[in-house]
Amino acid sequence: MQIADQRAALKLDILRNDCDVLVIGGGFAGLNAAVAAKEAGQNVVLIDKGRPGYSGLTPWASSHRWFDPEMGDDEQAFKDTINRGGDYINNMNWYQCWIDESKETAQRLMDWGILTQYTRASEAGDYYDRQDYAGYREAFAKNDRRTKFIEVLNAKGIEYAENVMITNIVKTGDRVTGAVGFTSSFVSIQGTHAGKAAAAYAATPHDLRLCHEMKHKVLSAEMKLRAGLAREETRGLSYRADFPYRDDENFLCYITVQKGEDGKMVTGKVPVKDEWKGDVTQPYAERYGYYFPGETEAKGIVVEESTGWGK
Repeated sequence: MQIADQRAALKLDILRNDCDVLVIGGGFAGLNAAVAAKEAGQNVVLIDKGRPGYSGLTPWASSHRWFDPEMGDDEQAFKDTINRGGDYINNMNWYQCWIDESKETAQRLMDWGILTQYTRASEAGDYYDRQDYAGYREAFAKNDRRTKFIEVLNAKGIEYAENVMITNIVKTGDRVTGAVGFTSSFVSIQGTHAGKAAAAYAATPHDLRLCHEMKHKVLSAEMKLRAGLAREETRGLSYRADFPYRDDENFLCYITVQKGEDGKMVTGKVPVKDEWKGDVTQPYAERYGYYFPGETEAKGIVVEESTGWGK
């Protein structure tokens, strides 16, 4: 069957968007990516599973912290704290990017009005005294950061689509050249070289979306489980009652999960960079400042009895 025949048989409307750059997700990262691509002269389409500024975790983001030496931030002290707190497996490249770029990013968000502060309740009239929270929100709705996302997209001339769940990507060789997804209709987002993105799909877009979501959830859960089983130690948020201690000799590394030649998952290790490992010559009790249940017994560490938060 040809694509047109499939569409008629399934009674689906096919919407097609052509673009140079497809941005999936309309949160803080997606908005910045879309604007950067547009300002670089690219034809951009942004797709959001809900509405830009309202879906995902974006509605609950309450602040933006940036690194600023003029405010007393010390780069090396910050890195040391982050590295130690992350049990020496944090990706410090990310934190270097944050150190270098976060202040500029914050200023950009301020310029867009996304970091505009609400008027304090105590300074906005008697809304607080009357417990008229809805009235306060309506009176100062212009400060709602969520609405600013679409305002920025419109001001920049960036095309976007709401309520579209991307279910798959299209590849030409090793290059991602398109994507397919669903709203109430079938949606195809195709790059210049994508060609025909669609094939025969389920009779109901909603059913197919649910199938894809469940497949991805199960796949993600299996990857996390296999990675956790491969890490035979306790570190960070990964706790193993059978290995209740850090094992720097064997697991000062990242666990990778890949598809093997037979299609099954294969785990591997990528060592942490030497400059991120901290002082590996330190005694265990000095290198790690807090302990997991069973760790002191397993490592033979003597600690003083404590109460409250330090226990």
